[in-house]
Amino acid sequence: MNAKKMFLGLLDTVVKVVFIIFVAMLIVKYAKVAYDYGYHIFNQTAVSSGTGRTVSVTIKDGDTAKEIGEKLFGVGLITDKTLFRLQEMFLSIMVWKKQVPMSLALQCPPKRCWL
Repeated sequence: MNAKKMFLGLLDTVVKVVFIIFVAMLIVKYAKVAYDYGYHIFNQTAVSSGTGRTVSVTIKDGDTAKEIGEKLFGVGLITDKTLFRLQEMFLSIMVWKKQVPMSLALQCPPKRCWL
């Protein structure tokens, strides 16, 4: 009986340690993801350097930030659709309230080109 209690106690300790390590790994992983998104929200870089190319995009009246992000991602103006939505939410870069054709350059950081 004593050996059984000792085995169960040891098993309980091992399970708790494995669980704590697993939770710590998840916290570290998602903390890195959160930091990366936070960093890129406020430190915007251009998609390409040099002269680049100009692309035309039409934003329709009533398009959501998700739809606009998908359009811009589709033509190569942004590299991350989720980051675009977060930037729109935190920085209020939604300057397109009406349907208007836009010409944007790839070498321009988003905040400078869109504001």
